[in-house]
Amino acid sequence: MRPHDLYPRLPLPTSDARKLAFDAVPCGLFLCDVDGRFLTANTAFERLTGYASLELTESMTLSSILDPKQYALRGGGLLGRGMVSAVPLVNLTRQAAGDDEMEWTCVRRDQSRIEVLLGMSPIASPSGGISAYAGWMADNSQRAWQQNQLWYRSHHDALTELPNQALLMEHLEISLQRRRQRNEPVRLAVIEIDNLRTVLDSLGQDAADATARTVAARLRGRLVKDEHLAAVETGQFALVSAGETRMDEQSATDLLALICAPIAFASTTIRPNASIGIAAFPEAGQDGATLLHRARLALSAARQDGNGVARHFEHDMQTSSSKRHVLELMLRRAIDEEALSLNFQPQINLKTGNILLAEALLRWKHPDRGNISPADFIPIAESTGLILPIGEWVIRQACRQAVRILTRYGDCPRIAVNVSPVQFRRQDVLGIVRRELEAARLDPRFLEVEITEGVLLNDTEQSIATLQGLREIGVEIAIDDFGTGYSSLSYLTRFKVDRIKIDRSLVVAMMGSTHGTAIVSAILALAHALDVHVTAEGVETEEQANILKELGCDEIQGFWFSRPLTPQAFEHILAPWDSNGPNH
Repeated sequence: MRPHDLYPRLPLPTSDARKLAFDAVPCGLFLCDVDGRFLTANTAFERLTGYASLELTESMTLSSILDPKQYALRGGGLLGRGMVSAVPLVNLTRQAAGDDEMEWTCVRRDQSRIEVLLGMSPIASPSGGISAYAGWMADNSQRAWQQNQLWYRSHHDALTELPNQALLMEHLEISLQRRRQRNEPVRLAVIEIDNLRTVLDSLGQDAADATARTVAARLRGRLVKDEHLAAVETGQFALVSAGETRMDEQSATDLLALICAPIAFASTTIRPNASIGIAAFPEAGQDGATLLHRARLALSAARQDGNGVARHFEHDMQTSSSKRHVLELMLRRAIDEEALSLNFQPQINLKTGNILLAEALLRWKHPDRGNISPADFIPIAESTGLILPIGEWVIRQACRQAVRILTRYGDCPRIAVNVSPVQFRRQDVLGIVRRELEAARLDPRFLEVEITEGVLLNDTEQSIATLQGLREIGVEIAIDDFGTGYSSLSYLTRFKVDRIKIDRSLVVAMMGSTHGTAIVSAILALAHALDVHVTAEGVETEEQANILKELGCDEIQGFWFSRPLTPQAFEHILAPWDSNGPNH
């Protein structure tokens, strides 16, 4: 017995059954002759087009329900393809998913328009030709909307809804093509919110987002004809100006004033800082990519000049950038090869003349270029993140050096290490210090961490917790370069620190200036009232040392007493050691 003999043979469907099945299909189906005149259509097709089947078959053709312009261009591809074998509907549906030729605009009975997918399959005649066409039509409006949304999202910044860099480059290239013909300039300004990271760290993500959105809205609100604005990175915007629109010094100043106006957020006020880099066609470049690159070089130069600065591209910036890149590669190699070293500069007590502390200073001697100044490589390390491994290495080496001195002499001056604001913001400084102290088996009282006022500016819970944690384990805290930053004196009442280091600029200002002396005296009085020690940096003459001693300064550091010393030289000046420190 054959398998199919087990089941009863079903009768062939009647014409009524075929009509019911035809109408039950949710996709619009129709038949038309070789000229496109409708022969029949199902219920789904009626709903889709708004036409009753009778209307369609009496007087209408396929071309009458399609967009006339589309049909004029592509209608020949629907009829007369010369296909003899029928193509299954499922295959047409699969093909439509990636076939732009099947995307059409249908003109409905009420003249509204709807995006559809349309497929045709020829019906063969007994003689081998084409007798008619079977067609299907499906609503494609959702897919079209999704495609539009996908394009929008891929060409716009999600936070500000401004065009992104991809769309900016399209606008820029179009502007360049037009202006080349007219011999007119095109200017590209790259604008960056310099302190957005600080806002993020101190006030949180919502505050940073609000700052970026507000600045974007301010920039958008000042756009004029022939200008395009885009968000190219988080907190970084690009402004394309063409034709008569200028970006001179006054325009840049006005733009910075607009950006940097205070922003009210929650119960506080955010004050954005910004820098601008400008590159102009044709002087700075002939294409969009070059202009953007050189505008960013100008932006980097503006940031180095300080907040609120606008710089136009100059060709020596390209050379400077190349040198910076070479220096970065050399620094990476120096880190890998452990080619960096520490020097130690003593800090002496003005009453006893003894060395109570020493600051660990990073040094780099390149085999070919010799000594490279920290002023040249530290900013690169901070901007590239290399300061993170460097900072850990400095803490480790300082702890090891203190242990060597303790092993040799039985005692050691406190070693001070600088912690970069970048490191303080991005790393677990407390965890690193604990780990290195434990690894070296060093008592925390022999270590001091120096921070800048920039760390205190953030005033975040993380910063406070880290400072408190360091002091709790016995590590002392010093504020470096005191008096050069923000509202310096107010920090002493809000943060418990052990020492402040008066910047050398105040030491210089003290000489021959009653105002300078008054400032140093006021700092000393307030610090001592709060039980904070004071060290003066950059002391280079005996006269400076004597004045500071008279004013009551606790310690001094500078070339007058000692230049930074190698580890071996530093150990040498510490001998012999007694309970009050080294004798000299």
